[in-house]
Amino acid sequence: LAIAIEADETNFKLLKINTLLNGLEEKISVFNYLVSDKKKKIKLVKNKNNYKANYFIETKSASKIKNQKKISLNIFTKQIKNLKSLVWIDTQGHEPYVIQGASNLIKLKIPFVIEFTPRFFKRLQNEAGVINSIKKFKFFYDLYGEKRKIRVSENSIQNLFNKYKKSNTEILLTNF
Repeated sequence: LAIAIEADETNFKLLKINTLLNGLEEKISVFNYLVSDKKKKIKLVKNKNNYKANYFIETKSASKIKNQKKISLNIFTKQIKNLKSLVWIDTQGHEPYVIQGASNLIKLKIPFVIEFTPRFFKRLQNEAGVINSIKKFKFFYDLYGEKRKIRVSENSIQNLFNKYKKSNTEILLTNF
């Protein structure tokens, strides 16, 4: 069973329709949630030119997404516990907050793939959060780069920031 989570209501409807059209409703459970660490108040900013490029910003007021439920990935631990799993996150710079809310999955040694885009982290002023999130893992693989196992360290993370300051990659984070 796969779990797909989408915060934006329009994109969620597309996800649900695609699941049905491809006959995958028995294999993929879809949820309309905003995934975070539950500590921050955030809102979804919709990109008018690219519906796939919506992103979150921190706000002092409550989330402004209509009927939006905010959850952490730890809620899904019971569903994932006995499965061989992978968590794939593409949240346009919000990845550190998602990882902070996934401590139970990290303890279970579930691997994560995150979109690594330094300009998104800079926009959210959260480079330190990214570094701390990556440090929860022992190793990473740069999926667009060398595709070899690299030990997580200050230096290896800084190398990623330098290499992708004007582009992006996906990195696979593991504890084995």
